Amino acid sequence: MVAIIQRLIFPLLGMVPLVLPVQAGSNLLENSPFLPPNLSAAGAAQEAAPLELRSVLKAGGEYEFSLYDPAKKQSTWARLNEPGHDFVVKAYDPEKDTVTVELRNRTFKLTLKEAKITQLSTAPGQPPAAVAAGPQPVAGRGQPGPTPPGRDQSGAAPALTPEQLRNLQADINRRRELRRQATASPGPATPAQPPAPGQSR
Repeated sequence: MVAIIQRLIFPLLGMVPLVLPVQAGSNLLENSPFLPPNLSAAGAAQEAAPLELRSVLKAGGEYEFSLYDPAKKQSTWARLNEPGHDFVVKAYDPEKDTVTVELRNRTFKLTLKEAKITQLSTAPGQPPAAVAAGPQPVAGRGQPGPTPPGRDQSGAAPALTPEQLRNLQADINRRRELRRQATASPGPATPAQPPAPGQSR
């Protein structure tokens, strides 16, 4: 009986050294001595990823991904296994919003970056600033410059006085009459003298 127990126990004791290194290895992966304290290896791999997943779009039954490179400050749209970029998107998990990306023979798992929404603070007692409708100027182009003469800060022309309106109407009527005379007579038309400022016809 003792011989049977020895035959069963000795082989099991021989397996203990094989099992311990596997457990120690997994412990080292989770608690690497080369990582800062309180940081897991998975977190370090996510932080070390040179790309960020910014957007996911499904068009025509096919997914497209916007990957941002902070070093180049550039975004690139790519499909699954699409060649021609520095990276290749190998897989997409729509439930977790993650992609697996291969870049320079390394594989990274990227999670969709959440948008940060910040509250615009206003001074107490002041209404919140109104947002202008329509397209906003692009940096470097269409930036507001000095207000043109005869315009207020909003860019609208100021209201005209009744005398200015009468003068404007008289000028419009005079120009219409000149145009009508020019089309009615085939010969050269002599232009009528414009009225002096402040006079109406």
